[in-house]
Parts: sequence; C-alpha cells; structure tokens
Amino acid sequence: MRASKILDRSRGTISANVFLVPFSNLLRAACACGIVFVAGCSKPEDGDGLADIDSRPYEEILEEVETDLPAGDYMTNDFLPEFGEVVEFPPLAEKQTLRLGMPWILNDQFAAVYVAIEKGYFDEVGIELELRSGGPGIDHLKTLSSGFLDLATTSHGKNVILVENSATPMGLMAIAAFQKDNPYAIMALDFDVPQDQVTEKKITPYDMVGKKLGVGVDDRKYPPFLARKLGLPEDFVKVQNTGNAQFILQSRVIDFRGVWIQNEPRYLERQGIRNWTHFMLKDYGWNQYCDVVVVTKQFAEENSDLLKRFCYALSRGVEDWLNDPEEAVDITVGFMEDGDLDPVLVKRRFELERAQVVGTDGTAPLQMTEKRWNELAAILVQYGITEAPSHKKQ
Repeated sequence: MRASKILDRSRGTISANVFLVPFSNLLRAACACGIVFVAGCSKPEDGDGLADIDSRPYEEILEEVETDLPAGDYMTNDFLPEFGEVVEFPPLAEKQTLRLGMPWILNDQFAAVYVAIEKGYFDEVGIELELRSGGPGIDHLKTLSSGFLDLATTSHGKNVILVENSATPMGLMAIAAFQKDNPYAIMALDFDVPQDQVTEKKITPYDMVGKKLGVGVDDRKYPPFLARKLGLPEDFVKVQNTGNAQFILQSRVIDFRGVWIQNEPRYLERQGIRNWTHFMLKDYGWNQYCDVVVVTKQFAEENSDLLKRFCYALSRGVEDWLNDPEEAVDITVGFMEDGDLDPVLVKRRFELERAQVVGTDGTAPLQMTEKRWNELAAILVQYGITEAPSHKKQ
C-alpha cells in the first residue's frame, strides 16, 4: 500500500509503509533497553560573560579549526542529488527500513519529510521510513550512536560539532540541512503602534542597551557574542532565563526575547498581536545549519546507495514544500501529534521559515558548505562553548 494514507484516524490504522512512533512509546522502549537520554549535547557553561572567551583573534581560532577540526570530517553533500534532478534507481530486492529520529514530537518542524512520505517518494526508491518522535529529554544523536536509529535530525547543527569535538566523539556525519540559515532572532514589540497593526520599526542590538532580554538557557552566549562583535559593554543588556514562556513580551517583564523566527511570531499573531519586530542573529555573524540530518560514519560507509535514495526522496519533498506550500500544509496537519497547531499556524510557519530553507550560503536546498561549518566551530571555541580542538592532541 502506498503511503498516501499514513494515519487513518477514524480507524486508528497506520500505513504499512510508514510507522509513526510516539514520544511516549519511544521513551518506554528506550528505558527498557537501558538507554539514557540527556537534554542536549552542549558542554556545561561555567559563565555567560566575556571572561571565558578565548582571547585569540578569531582568524587564528578559525585556522586551528580548519586544521584540527575540519568540517569535511563530519559533513558531506555526497549523498544529495542535484536539486530538481530526476534520478532513476534500480529496484531493490526488497524494501529497506530506515528509522529516522525527528527533532521534536511530530509537529510542523521539518515538514518536508511528511510531504515526501505522503507523495510516495520514499516508497518509490524502496524505503520504508519509520519516524521516531523526539521530545523533552530526548537527544537523538545519543540514540543514533546506540543503534536505536539509522538517521537522526538535530535541531541545532552545533550539536554535531560539540559531539565530535568532545572527549568521546561518536563518528557522526551530517548529510543534509533543512534550515540552511540560523532561524534565531531577537524579537520585541513596538508599543508605539496598536498591537493589531504591523509595525515598520526596525531594531538592532544597539536598541537593547540597558534593557532586559529573555533567553533560553542554551542561548546565553549570544549577548556576549553581540557585545564583542559590536564593541558594546559586556553588560550592555540584562539577560534573564525565560525558557519557552510565550507572551512574556506583552507583560513587559522583559523588553526583548530570543526566539526561532518561525515560532513565536505566529502565536502572537493568532492572539491578534502583530506589532512585533526583530533582528536575525545570522546578520551579525552567528550562522549555522539547523534541522540537520545525521548518520554515523559507519552507517554511511555501509549504506551509501540507501542514503542516496533517502536524500533523493527527501529532496523531492523539499522541492514540493517550496513549490506548493498549501499542499504541504494539508499533508503536515495529518501527521502532527501537537494538537495546538492548526492549518493557519502551520501555513504561517512555512511562510516565516522559507528564507531559512532557501538559505544564503550559495548552494541548493539541503546542501551545506564546509566554510559555514568551520566558521561556526570557530565561534563555539571562541565563546567557550567547546574546547579548542588542539586539546585532543594533548
């Protein structure tokens, strides 16, 4: 049976070609196998200011990264087709199952996967795709190394670098990136216009001087990055850990908030709040790939043809996601475990996310450059998020 009917809610059946494994089932199964999940791959941070910054010039750190932690060791475009290319694969003797760990519970993140499933692209290349939900406390890079998955999707490309530059690298290989630009934004509300009106006000990091910024615990390095980048005082903005608290800007407890651009604005707009404004972190030099598909090097070496088939099906899903977002919305809604999302919210996400999927690195969708990976690694070293790669030689 083709994957056009993935989940029939009226009968509770699941297509033979796709398995949707909920977060709760994944957690129970993992615990039974003795797998321990961690909240993230980030190195614990001792400080959030400039004191723990590597004092060397960025160019010197980048040169070290290119020598001792080159991106070519943990990323490749070799499995991706030319975008829009038609590829004919010889039939397989039997369908091959691939288990893909999704970045979160099945919502509208990385929806091109759903499009490729629903339109039969994986089926056509002989792949039976099993989706494994993510969720709180699940790090699919860890489950990947345990053999519980064949492929994993990590929301932040930096996680690949942090793992591979750690004392216990796992031999990871990034093979595609759905979001080719960093979606992280600093957002504010313009209280000089009615909340139901779109503001024309533009903001920059300089507008944050003396104000309060709410961020997640993993985002506290962004203010010192901006401070050093722009020559601002270390304490130019008061940073507070607000986690994922929505609508906190309206209360004026904080003045600015760090968000993913495709998320917070659409929820504000659903409440009739349209006077939001923002600037993108990537525009000040911190760019990274997000929603990155990762495998182990061993799996890549042993399953090259299978990964080429997977990437071809995925690229067709991304192409359709870009060309027909209305269809992509309809397909995505049928997959989601997140009941808070509706077609209007999903469509708005796709509109806000499109620029990140197209990207600015000069390559086609899903493709990556060693240059951007190396630049990100140098930033992570410079701001004490990971150690200098030369430490592994000592």
